[in-house]
Amino acid sequence: MQLGEYLAYAQAFGARAYDDVLTYWAPAFRCEIGGINMFSNGAELKAFYGFLHDHITEEILVDRYLADDANVFMEARVRISGLKSLSADRIRESGFSGLYPIEAGQRFDLPQLIHYHRHEGKFTKAICLMNGAPIVL
Repeated sequence: MQLGEYLAYAQAFGARAYDDVLTYWAPAFRCEIGGINMFSNGAELKAFYGFLHDHITEEILVDRYLADDANVFMEARVRISGLKSLSADRIRESGFSGLYPIEAGQRFDLPQLIHYHRHEGKFTKAICLMNGAPIVL
């Protein structure tokens, strides 16, 4: 996967075009964020990002990128901007236990290491790990 294709995928997230996002994923997949399985099918992906993007915007800023046919490795900053407050209680009610509270107007970058596994041109697994402390903007 060339960087340009990955950036088109990331842009679909920003546009909340989740059906377009799912064209990059295999029918069976797994996404782990910080060691927590966040979603493993299209309906779960849509539910997770639909909830998240009601509260924040996020932009993936790629710092280093390496890919072959079976893998995508990157160091990136995920830029988060709070649209509306997301409390610990609301997170608990949502069932998305891997999220953190944020206030409307807060902005920060989350440095991450991201590894996508690919098979036949589709993502089958994503592992996202923090790579340092959040950077307040």
